[in-house]
Amino acid sequence: MTNAHGDIKILEVRIEPVETKPCGSCLAPTEKVVRRQGVEICDSCNALFWVAELLFDSGFTEAEVIPTLALATRMGALTSQRKINKREMAARELVEEYPSVELVKLLGGFPIVRFRPVVAEVIRYSGSNLAKHIRLKVLTRFVGLEEVAERYRDVLVREKLPVFKTSPGRIAWEYKDFQFFVDVGPKYEIHRGRLDHFSEYPQTYPYSFPMPTVVARQLLALLGQGQHKNLLFGELLGDYGRSTRLGRDKAIMACVLWCIRGDRGDDRNRMSRKGNTAGIVNDLLLDVVERGPLTTSRNESAWRDAEKISDRFDLARALVEQDSRI
Repeated sequence: MTNAHGDIKILEVRIEPVETKPCGSCLAPTEKVVRRQGVEICDSCNALFWVAELLFDSGFTEAEVIPTLALATRMGALTSQRKINKREMAARELVEEYPSVELVKLLGGFPIVRFRPVVAEVIRYSGSNLAKHIRLKVLTRFVGLEEVAERYRDVLVREKLPVFKTSPGRIAWEYKDFQFFVDVGPKYEIHRGRLDHFSEYPQTYPYSFPMPTVVARQLLALLGQGQHKNLLFGELLGDYGRSTRLGRDKAIMACVLWCIRGDRGDDRNRMSRKGNTAGIVNDLLLDVVERGPLTTSRNESAWRDAEKISDRFDLARALVEQDSRI
């Protein structure tokens, strides 16, 4: 900036430090606090406890509890919406931002979600609306044959892609960011010089896609099945959909404990009983839902449950985080 004489004047800009205070629950510094049961906590923890409260006495299982509470820390904006119809609308919009989860039900205006075992999307030629290949994103080792085939088949139908009983094809795969990606396409790609000649995908054999059952069996073979020694890429994925699960109440408690005070160490994950963790959970959750208090007794299983569920919960948060980057 210059004055009337053309001299350069240097403006002094003062940046005032933003005042933060630790959240009374997770202890992370936060600029904005809300009061829950007299305790000042951050927006994320407020949403976490609010959703956890709703999950008690619901008919949901660990399959919904883990992804819902992993997503709950991103629901802070919903807690400030007092009108239930507007909160439900915002909840639906929120879920649409995370393609790895599907909406199971709206409860109190908050979304209850479940992970999709497999997600299918179309990868298109650059500068064209024509499909180049179909990408299957697998989130769990327990994905089923028919589920893979159905998701793949849905894209074939929607995009009007040709399939013949003897269709050749190409399949490529990659493990990345806790997910297994399988790209399926025709044996021959459309030359970029011919893309403008097609308003719709050509219904000819050279550009046809493999049959759904062929793709599904190939994908499951890459995952491996059965015991851990027989798993291939499946060993690197989550086990959502497993038959042996924590009960609903135990899963809720374990996720909440791990989310607010879990400690991921180099050798093992630890859930310390020291400090005021038990008191916080009692005041902000268990007293509200009229459950017995959490104690620091060695016989209290909730602490061990939190350590057991820690890897699944952290993986759920990582999958949600990957969706938020899309």
